[in-house]
Parts: sequence; structure tokens; C-alpha cells
Amino acid sequence: MKKHTIIILVLLITLVSCSEPQEKSDFDKILEKIENGSSNESDINKLLESISDQEGSYEVSFPDAKFTIKFPVTNVKESSTIQIIDNEEVEIFHYTANMQGKDHINLAYQLDYVFLPEVKLKEEIDDLFNEQRDYIVSAANSELEFEKIIEKNDAIGRHLYLTIDESEIKTNYKMYFKNGIFYKLAVITEDGKLFNKSIGHFFDSFEITE
Repeated sequence: MKKHTIIILVLLITLVSCSEPQEKSDFDKILEKIENGSSNESDINKLLESISDQEGSYEVSFPDAKFTIKFPVTNVKESSTIQIIDNEEVEIFHYTANMQGKDHINLAYQLDYVFLPEVKLKEEIDDLFNEQRDYIVSAANSELEFEKIIEKNDAIGRHLYLTIDESEIKTNYKMYFKNGIFYKLAVITEDGKLFNKSIGHFFDSFEITE
């Protein structure tokens, strides 16, 4: 708890100086709980989430890729890589925000998308999801904790939770496929923070526009 207390005290100084007067009482209450030793992980997460809300956001919108999404942070970088899918080389586009060392509740956010117009049949789509799941698990030496079939904007999808290499690091994935485009959203966080508000905002902001 001492390490978290030091971080929170430093952050409180910055936040209180920038906050509206009515917000100070919330910070004071959390600070008081930390000082008297009655705070818990929920209090720490709540404060870090409030910091996230003040950090700004970064919206990605591409008509050709038919999606919009809002990252809960601003330091989003664009890149691309080549991956073998169905024995063919395809270019995967990435939007990534690395939050390690930035006193943010999550460690990283990422959106990938790739054009796969040849994938049309339900069996082919299921195979794509399975191949991507297996690739994620093997690439990060992860253990699959949870998998569920989901849907959004009439797009079929998968929701995955994984633990990376027997560590305290968790990854939360949502994957979708619609009209020949495969989308993969990911948030990396620590154990105990798997269901925080910023993850929900990131996933909920994703929309397939056509």
C-alpha cells in the first residue's frame, strides 16, 4: 500500500490544483482513507480512472475501414505489420497507446484491422477467429481464461481474457468481423483491474459504421 500511497499523493497535488472546487471533496475523502489505512484497491482504481478522464481522448475514424473508436488517452501511434493468414501475407494496421509508467489505470490500448475480402462463409469466419485466438495465445505465451461469442452492429465477434506468461498481467480482447474486415481491440492491464471503467469506455466507443 505504501507504493500506491506515494503515487496517489503526488497525483492528488496535481489534480486538486486543476480541479473544480466541488471535486476536491472526493479527492479529500480518498486521501483521508489512504492516510488512516482504510483504503482499498477500489479507491485506487477510482482515482486512477478519474485521472484517465482528465487525460483527454483520441478518436480514430476511417471511412474505408468502416469504423470509429475513441481511445481514452492521446498518445496513440499508427503502424502496420505483415502476418500470414490462410497461407497469404496480409497487412495489419495498428493503433496503439502504451501507458506503462504514466500512472494510468491500464498498461496499453490497441486496435488492429485488416482487409480480408475473400473470407465470406461462416465456417471461414469461425476459422479466422480460432486462428487469431491461437496466435494471440502462442505469441504471448498466454493462458486463455475466458472466451465468449459476442455481436456488435450486426458483426459477429469473440471476447477473450488471457493471462500473459503466468504473470499478473491480463489482456482483454474483443474481435469482430463484418463485410470483409477483421477488427481486434485489446487492453492490457494488471490483475484486479480487469473490469475498470476505461476498458468499458474503449470497447463501447467502437462502432462499425456500415
